[in-house]
Amino acid sequence: MLGTRLSAQDKLLVAALALSVLVFALSVVCCGSYVPAAGPAYGDDATTEEEQVYTIGGEGGEVSINGTVVLRLRVGAGGFTAEERALIIRQRLSDLVAVGIEPGDVHAGMVRGQWLVLAGDAIIITADAEHARGNDMCTPYLAVTWARNIAAALGGEPGPPSTTIAGSWPGGMPTAGWRPSEPYKDKEVPVISIGRGIRVGMARVTGPTSKVNGVKAVAQLESRLQEFGDVEIYVPISTETPGESLDRVNECAVVGLADLQL
Repeated sequence: MLGTRLSAQDKLLVAALALSVLVFALSVVCCGSYVPAAGPAYGDDATTEEEQVYTIGGEGGEVSINGTVVLRLRVGAGGFTAEERALIIRQRLSDLVAVGIEPGDVHAGMVRGQWLVLAGDAIIITADAEHARGNDMCTPYLAVTWARNIAAALGGEPGPPSTTIAGSWPGGMPTAGWRPSEPYKDKEVPVISIGRGIRVGMARVTGPTSKVNGVKAVAQLESRLQEFGDVEIYVPISTETPGESLDRVNECAVVGLADLQL
């Protein structure tokens, strides 16, 4: 009886050993490790994507994202030096990437007559006239260029401008390699109401420097279209006292209005 009982125990031990070897072999084959892997209930979630980390930096007037310079400020504006402006912009970008900014959130737009680079409704930087002249372009195109640079450093394309600016250039928006034949310039001039002959506010015009220098005012024309009702049209002109002819200045566009007193 004892011999039979021991034989049964031996068989049980052999079976248990064989099962342990099988489990060990399966663990090595499936996990590539001699340590059995934790089950799904105890392991990390392997499907979690690694979040992109962006480093905002730069020296002096430079602003960079992950080592790529997206804009370079050489002069001050708004009471701040170029270095102070760059520091403010770096902080704004740091705050935006911390909340998950996407490349498509970045776009150019105009607010209160100023062309800006925005992320949603948040301001990143104002495209000022001094830097536009230094880059031989107008302020709308400078805003588009800066927005393009920032979005590219974030790994994508910028969103479309929130303000229509295609009319500023023949044939629509310029391409990345476009450069004007001469530096562009912004200028503020009075708005003259045609028909009443009075000043009703100020407008900002942009265009080639030689053309903008000839703009003395912007004519406000009032018209009524059957489908849209009353429409106001603004035309850059070369006189502050328009007569029968408007004396329009070609190649210039109105890009902002301010302080209208209608």
